[in-house]
Amino acid sequence: MERVEGLSVPTLANNIIAILDALDWREAIVIGHSMSGRATSLAAADHPARVKGLALIDYTPENAPAGSKRVTESVAGQPDVFESIDAGMRYFGIDTTTPRGEAQRARFEAYLKPVAGGVQVKRDPFFRDQFRRVRDLGERPKLGVDMWEVIGRIQCPILSIRGARSDMYAPETANKMKAANSRLRVGEVDAGHNIAIENHADFLAAIEPFITSLES
Repeated sequence: MERVEGLSVPTLANNIIAILDALDWREAIVIGHSMSGRATSLAAADHPARVKGLALIDYTPENAPAGSKRVTESVAGQPDVFESIDAGMRYFGIDTTTPRGEAQRARFEAYLKPVAGGVQVKRDPFFRDQFRRVRDLGERPKLGVDMWEVIGRIQCPILSIRGARSDMYAPETANKMKAANSRLRVGEVDAGHNIAIENHADFLAAIEPFITSLES
């Protein structure tokens, strides 16, 4: 119970504001990808004076079934230890013999840490275990907040970027996002769920005008 509270959406949102306080930043433009969209959205909703703009990258409160199934199986089935970085990359669907694989290597070298017997993901096992409960018991995560209600309360401009090939952010959910908050606009990038990695150039092209408009 103590670990659940420590990783709850409200706690993570408050951590964002604590970081701004530590940096002595009065306000910031906040970006959240995937699950991080929960905490960044709640931070913006609960602390409107601190968040000048919010960019949500392939996140909605309502994941598409295919993407939810893929992520659940991938995270729940994640081994405790991979024998090598190459083995870890292959598990996450990266062909290490291709140019894309070579380009991703530095990312996985940062994502995996050396441990006895190989390498391990730098992620709290809480999330892996949570997905195992979803897979094995059908137990849904208890967020403690209604994320659609949170989206509706946000007072700053919101950019919602969807991957055109994403299996997490369904095309029909874009209209639901726009209906939830009149300050929200939707953009699309030719990519899957990991937009910034799969199509870095078009991701920047989509987000830079939004940031520039807020800075000016």
